[in-house]
Amino acid sequence: MSAPWVDLVARILADVPRLPGRAACREHVSVFDLAADGHREAAEEAVAVCESCPVIDACRSWITAARRPPPGVTAGKYTPTKSQRKAEK
Repeated sequence: MSAPWVDLVARILADVPRLPGRAACREHVSVFDLAADGHREAAEEAVAVCESCPVIDACRSWITAARRPPPGVTAGKYTPTKSQRKAEK
């Protein structure tokens, strides 16, 4: 029997896409993290990174199948945080 945290990590990673080749976001993690926290300037920069990514089509397929896209930038599209969506209403 594994530790509870191992099971949690396995469940989280099960939803992470397996992108062929080299995803451009891997070289810009801090920008994507800031975008996920709701920073609009970082989100704009992250969208530009996505637009030049060699695996954007695979990423787009994954995010289309996701029940709920994560906040931030994925496949060249910005998704606001939950608090930002509430503030916009």
